[in-house]
Amino acid sequence: MTRSRSRLPCCLVLLLIAAPAQAALNCRVATPTLAFGAYTPGTGTPLDSSADVQVTCQGGRGLVFIALSAGSSGNMSNRYMLSGSNRLNYNAYLNATRTIIWGDGSGGSRFILRIMFRPNRRVFDIPVYGRVFAGQNPASGSYADPLVVTAYF
Repeated sequence: MTRSRSRLPCCLVLLLIAAPAQAALNCRVATPTLAFGAYTPGTGTPLDSSADVQVTCQGGRGLVFIALSAGSSGNMSNRYMLSGSNRLNYNAYLNATRTIIWGDGSGGSRFILRIMFRPNRRVFDIPVYGRVFAGQNPASGSYADPLVVTAYF
């Protein structure tokens, strides 16, 4: 008598490959004061200034978008500083030639994109170039505009 055997799987192997653990990406921003000094009313020369914003990221991988707010004006391309109700027009740029407005991508402005490839600590020094436009006749006073740098990660 021949006995037939049905073949059944002998073993089931379940292989789980665990991805290396990653910490969440974490960034912080250190903002300087973009100080222009004294502006001479009616001058035919703009008043320029610059400073470095420092963004420090660590703990993970990913994209970091760095945006600058519109300030008091609510408009990236027409920023102004205030002294009471008096205005002094200026803007903030990403390049030394002051042709690329730093903002959030709206109104013709651009934001900054950085990529974190390694989960090590990484510091980004981002120069900001400011310009108070020539030919204005503002009232005397101390002018300021509260800009906010935001890192989205």
